[in-house]
Amino acid sequence: MKIKEINILVFVLLAHAIASLFTGYYENSSIHPGTIRGALVTVFVIYFVIRNIKFKNIINVTVILYLVYLGMLPILSSNFNTSFYHYIGVFVSISMLPIGYYYINSIEKLYLLSKTLLFILIIFTSTVLISNAFGIGRSDYLDGSFYFGYGRVNITKTMVILLFVTPIYFTLEKSKRMRSIAMVFAIITLVICLIGIKRTVLASVIISPFIFYIFGPSLKHNTKYLLFIFVLLIPFIPLYGEIFEDRLDSRSERLTVSDETLNTEARYHEVNLVINTMKKEGWRHLLFGSDIFNDREFFGVNRMLHTDYMIILNGAGILGFIGWFLIFYIVIHLKIKFYKNIKKTNVVKVMNAVFWLLIITQLLMSISGTVYDISLRSYLLVVIGGILGTMKNINKSRI
Repeated sequence: MKIKEINILVFVLLAHAIASLFTGYYENSSIHPGTIRGALVTVFVIYFVIRNIKFKNIINVTVILYLVYLGMLPILSSNFNTSFYHYIGVFVSISMLPIGYYYINSIEKLYLLSKTLLFILIIFTSTVLISNAFGIGRSDYLDGSFYFGYGRVNITKTMVILLFVTPIYFTLEKSKRMRSIAMVFAIITLVICLIGIKRTVLASVIISPFIFYIFGPSLKHNTKYLLFIFVLLIPFIPLYGEIFEDRLDSRSERLTVSDETLNTEARYHEVNLVINTMKKEGWRHLLFGSDIFNDREFFGVNRMLHTDYMIILNGAGILGFIGWFLIFYIVIHLKIKFYKNIKKTNVVKVMNAVFWLLIITQLLMSISGTVYDISLRSYLLVVIGGILGTMKNINKSRI
């Protein structure tokens, strides 16, 4: 890979971070860091597609065909501008899968990616800490309890994805000093994610140790790190314990499953709404959907659909729904194939664990809606693509 293209990819990942952190400050403006990011990154993605895309692997073929299919649907929308605007975001984020697969094709480049994402995680974490020092931004769920800056509490979704990539950095980084710094920020990030009380983030954090036990290195290796993290968390308890408890109480009704909570859960009702609409609207809507990424106007409501699965099913029909899962089926199939044929070193086992953790986290977070979150999905897919690209060429890399 040419050095210029490495720099462009790093710039793209940094641009996502800037947009995530500061777009909320300009939410009433049509020109803001998010739109500028979108324009710049779209140019890079188009450059990549024209210059480097090859229809010689199944990831490229599947992703391009899927994006072409989605790209035709805004033409049929009752509001082309809205549908196409959101399509660009989806186009950019999903394209990061083949981009990661193409560019991140060795242990050395995977280390560079993990180092870049760690730097971005430090920026995110530092921004949240500064926000709390000066009371900047929003304190979602409980006013005045904890500030998440202008990225709001949803920023913890992206932060937990970046956190889950850090085991790759810890495994490949040779400097003890850098690993120590990374560990401190990883612990702080974990605390911030817990304080956020986002249900899918909490679920992802809870399952992460089990994923590493099943798919990662030895039991002894995992236990050592988990105990180390637990010991480091203890000094933070006086700082975040009361805040966490107060915020947990404010969200308690949303963290339990009962008939009462289901009756007030909008995501539960939107599943019934979409399925009933599929039955009523006829075969065209069933196959191709309607008003892609424009569900507010389609249903005549103020609240957009909040579940990725329902957004895709209603907007792109059964074909779009199957296509989305087909991408992940192919990704999983390739990972199993590549992993089977390489030596199971510690690095490879960590890559395997991170892969499965990101896949499962993506499936969980799609319940709460991430299809419009360009940064989160871009980071997640570029890492998944990078793990696949590295595993494919692992024998050519220096481990």
